[in-house]
Amino acid sequence: MCATWGDTDLVRMTPLIGRKVWFGPRRYGWGLNPISPEGWAVVVVAIVGIIVVAVVTHVRWAAIFVAVALIAVTFLKGTSPGGPSEWAEFHEARDRERSS
Repeated sequence: MCATWGDTDLVRMTPLIGRKVWFGPRRYGWGLNPISPEGWAVVVVAIVGIIVVAVVTHVRWAAIFVAVALIAVTFLKGTSPGGPSEWAEFHEARDRERSS
């Protein structure tokens, strides 16, 4: 769902690919945070990949490719980015979904 000024539901609850959300709105600041083990695994693999590629091999374009891949996965497997209000809305909607 897209955010508009008149909507009360500002957060897209489903990812663009698949059913399980890996990244959700941030509690502090603005953006997306990993909210599942898969999301954390993607972040860890990307950080290790960037370090290995940039430091060990000195191939900067490959490190940029890994960073772009992380951004793409975050976009495809995440909700709408947001801050504290979207975080609260996301968790309320997720709790309602789990209880029904």
